[in-house]
Amino acid sequence: KYFNIEQNQKIICFSGSFGFWHGIDIMEEAIKILNKQNVNCHFLMIGDGFYRNNFENNMQNAKNITFTGNINYSDIIDYLSIADIFLSPHNIKSEEKFIGSPTKLFEYMSLGKIIIASDLDQISEILYPSLKISSIDDMNSFHPNDINTGITIKPGDPHLLAEVIKFSLNNYENLKKMG
Repeated sequence: KYFNIEQNQKIICFSGSFGFWHGIDIMEEAIKILNKQNVNCHFLMIGDGFYRNNFENNMQNAKNITFTGNINYSDIIDYLSIADIFLSPHNIKSEEKFIGSPTKLFEYMSLGKIIIASDLDQISEILYPSLKISSIDDMNSFHPNDINTGITIKPGDPHLLAEVIKFSLNNYENLKKMG
């Protein structure tokens, strides 16, 4: 039991700065939704930042989440490699454009796992082609033989993020080839 993770639990991981534009608030709400539904998974939260303490305090009663704090960069691969699904739920104000190339996406991609990320500008370009999900109905269009590098979702919607995480867990065997 590494980090109190049960053997039958899939590990969903976020790695990065705990700042607004990383979608920390969206991720927190999605985890609360999944925990109310008793979805069997474990969340591994790697990193630190402005919103980490608040997030960790709000999740203190949850048994299926581990906050590591900052990890030495030379050790990060050891932590990332235990994950089954990676999260990159970036969020921006509606009038802004996303400018950047998150290192986390390249780290995630190098490990060949499922990635759930916001459908924003450069993120979408990096994960092209992706299974695009802007509503729950879009999950019905998934075909196991489609070639996708990840799942991109409408940003800023914790209910959609929770549903896509649940969809990924339920379809793990068909989706894991995305990596």
